[in-house]
Amino acid sequence: DLDELKRHAESPDAKPDLKKAYIRYRLDALAAGITSDGKAGKRLTGGNPRDPAVVGAFLTDWSKKLQADGFKDIATAVTELGVVWGSGPTRDLGPLFVKAVGDSPEAPAIRLILAQRLLDVIAEAAESPENERGKTITKLIPGFPSPMTQDLKATVFPAAMRLLALLLNKGAGAETGLAPHYKKLAETASKTLENRAIPLSVPIGAGIRAGTPIAGVTGGYQPLGVVSIIKDVMRVGARPTFAWKDGKVVDLAQSPGWPGNVLAGIKDLTKPEGEKELLEKTNAALSSLEKRLAPIETAAYSDRYPEKTAVLNADRGERGRSILVAIDDAVDSKAMARMLALVTQSGFTDLRIVQPGQPGVVLPVFFKRIPKVPEVKPPAGRRPLLVLTGNSAEIYPPAKKGGWKLSSRGWPDGTRVVNDRKRFFKLVVPWTKEMGFQSAVKASLTLMCEKVRCGPVVNVVVRTRDTPAMVVVDACAEIEAVEGPAFEGLATYFPGAACSEGGSCPAKIPVLFASTRVPKPAKAEVEVKETRQAGFCEKGAVARVMRGRSGAYRACYEMQLQRHPELSGRIQIRFTIEPNGSVSGVKTIRNELNAKVASCIVKQVSTLKFPKPDGGVCVIRWPFKFKPGG
Repeated sequence: DLDELKRHAESPDAKPDLKKAYIRYRLDALAAGITSDGKAGKRLTGGNPRDPAVVGAFLTDWSKKLQADGFKDIATAVTELGVVWGSGPTRDLGPLFVKAVGDSPEAPAIRLILAQRLLDVIAEAAESPENERGKTITKLIPGFPSPMTQDLKATVFPAAMRLLALLLNKGAGAETGLAPHYKKLAETASKTLENRAIPLSVPIGAGIRAGTPIAGVTGGYQPLGVVSIIKDVMRVGARPTFAWKDGKVVDLAQSPGWPGNVLAGIKDLTKPEGEKELLEKTNAALSSLEKRLAPIETAAYSDRYPEKTAVLNADRGERGRSILVAIDDAVDSKAMARMLALVTQSGFTDLRIVQPGQPGVVLPVFFKRIPKVPEVKPPAGRRPLLVLTGNSAEIYPPAKKGGWKLSSRGWPDGTRVVNDRKRFFKLVVPWTKEMGFQSAVKASLTLMCEKVRCGPVVNVVVRTRDTPAMVVVDACAEIEAVEGPAFEGLATYFPGAACSEGGSCPAKIPVLFASTRVPKPAKAEVEVKETRQAGFCEKGAVARVMRGRSGAYRACYEMQLQRHPELSGRIQIRFTIEPNGSVSGVKTIRNELNAKVASCIVKQVSTLKFPKPDGGVCVIRWPFKFKPGG
């Protein structure tokens, strides 16, 4: 019939309506041939009618002829269909989607051709790693809308599923000859997607910072449950998990959904009152979450773990459960530690932190100690120590009697070496909110562990109460990016966690908020360091000026002590004595108290006047130690 219609439509005296009828009929035949995969489709396209290269080339060639014949509107639609099938340059496909759901005579065929391609692409994307599903769709369908949004239900993968449902439910309309093909494709969609639960990765942060190394794990089992602190509120929620039900797209985990139910305000997390009640509330919320998500996790991962294993939360028995941890950049480490304590005390000790800017990438961590696993010995080996403040990380080699004889040279750029009595003591790496540690912690730990043979675990201590939680998260990424043999206990302590194909597994796992003693130098003293043109400053004169303002420094501390009765610790500042005796560049380089005490002391030191240096400038490091009553 198509050949006969073509003969008449291409005759010299053919009327425009006949040519339009032929174009429409040919589009219908292509839609039927693609979905039926029969001989007619092969004859029409010249090859396999389900091969994107064959269909894309057919559509591109046809669109050129339509354009030459003056049928610009339909030529544009056919060109865009060619892009959907992988042929031609990327272009905005929005107009094609609008046309596909419209009521024009050619719309039923366009939406059936589009629906077939969408189903094929969605099925392939569903097999991709969770963080690659949206990318898979935009790669296979160049120009598919990729909105910048924090609404997970509006991201690429669920948007593609909803568009497929819309196209199939719209159906053949007036083009009744295509109705059987719509029915067949709807049945195929049900067989392909009906029994699947497809989780989405939750995003934290607008984008990865340039200084953050790629680390963590992306594959295997990832828990659906998420505990988070977002905008000063602790929540318990679930990753959206989509399924195909009766031709519709549904979120199986919409109760409690993402980000979920409010559990506590951040003020409740940072005060000791009501600790018992908050723990009971957390335990109840997480237990309820686990029960709701157990069948959904089974549906999402049963094809990967067909045999009963201790991977999914429902199969772990008395062993610690797994949960994702998501934290925005406005949280401090005190609230983070409190939340992790509540979660682990509720039996969730398999913790996986969502890495900001990298949806689907998680950082497995221990909290305070390595959890006990029956008949499994904890990882052995010396543990280096990372001590975090609001603007730096101090890296100490593993404890050893007599210390380590390490060179002060050869460490990564931006890393400062601190010696104690002419012996290596620690490294100091600066942190900024914009750039993080810029991979300097990773490089320093890698080099240090080559020299002293560290074990696979790194203890992490947070020294100051107001240290941003993002410093802790950045430190985790740096630690898990350290080069070396893969952490052998990954599957033991984090069941189901798997590294992406071709990627590297973490060599080291951090123990956050570890109860570890921080080494102290043998003697705290004034350090004079040469910079610019070196001058000479007599230490006694420097000390007299500094101690002359002791009452003001103490007042800085006691003002905060009234609000924080347990406040105590050390502060160290660095400043330059200029040739005229004035002070410049006053900076806090160590702070165990809080930012307000440090800021007050910086202001006091900035107004001091010292004896003029002899011949240049002097850079001074001065330590303070405060405790209640002394």
